[in-house]
Amino acid sequence: MQAFIAALNTNCQNQNRDDEPMTRPRAMNEFCKRRPPTFNGDTNPTVAETWLKEVKVILDTLGINLDGDRVALATYQLKGEARYWWDLMEATHAIAAMIFAEFETLFLDKYFPTPLRLAKEQEFMNLKQGTMTVTQYAAKFKELSHYAPDAVATEDKKARRFEWGLTTARRAVVAQAFTTYTGVVKCALWLESEEADFKTRWKKATGGTGGPIRTQPPHNNRGPYFTKPSNPPQSNQPWRTAIPKSGEPKRGGRGIATVQCFHCQAMGHYKCDCPQLQREKDGSFENQKA
Repeated sequence: MQAFIAALNTNCQNQNRDDEPMTRPRAMNEFCKRRPPTFNGDTNPTVAETWLKEVKVILDTLGINLDGDRVALATYQLKGEARYWWDLMEATHAIAAMIFAEFETLFLDKYFPTPLRLAKEQEFMNLKQGTMTVTQYAAKFKELSHYAPDAVATEDKKARRFEWGLTTARRAVVAQAFTTYTGVVKCALWLESEEADFKTRWKKATGGTGGPIRTQPPHNNRGPYFTKPSNPPQSNQPWRTAIPKSGEPKRGGRGIATVQCFHCQAMGHYKCDCPQLQREKDGSFENQKA
């Protein structure tokens, strides 16, 4: 019984201690146990924003609500260039009376200025799936959506914005008229899975080519797949060449004066142009008429 009473008293003391406001040393001790991230002045605005969010989560989880404690613990994690910047802020601002929202404004103006935040907002408004998978698109959508809170203020607005940027079966998703963002994402994921499965089965059915199945072309030279050979077949007989007309130089650069007639043996013309042969033909024709 005495042990039970002692344990009860201990629990009551611990409860009273928890109800007491957290002192600065205790808050520091509990804060450091969570291994909060440090920030060294990285020029990447996303890194700065992520650091601030993670520190706020730890402060909120521990129930550290006093602005002075929140500012002190957050700035304790500033290192390097960021520490030099905060030292300058301490010299020009009333740090003791500063609320945490003011610290957030100063920090973001330095490491995530308004022009960059507006650029992120525009990036979200122009976001489309493109070549990303639905999962990748949804992750990017979630990452950028908080820069344009008005565009995703309601579930319906969020769903319509996600549909607008879809590439995968967009018409089929829109036709379902989902009223929630989760419903749109699930539908898009299912359709993407079905499309991938269909492509896999079709590729197997077509032998890995992805196109229509083709039979072997006929093995003859007159079928629809016959193509004319690039080089004509060679034969043992020489090809006949055209005989140049009278008055034209012979092939090989020879002039007409060097040509000898095969009929009258005279020089300067071919047999087809031989005057003697022509007279003989004319005489023979006259004799036949007589």
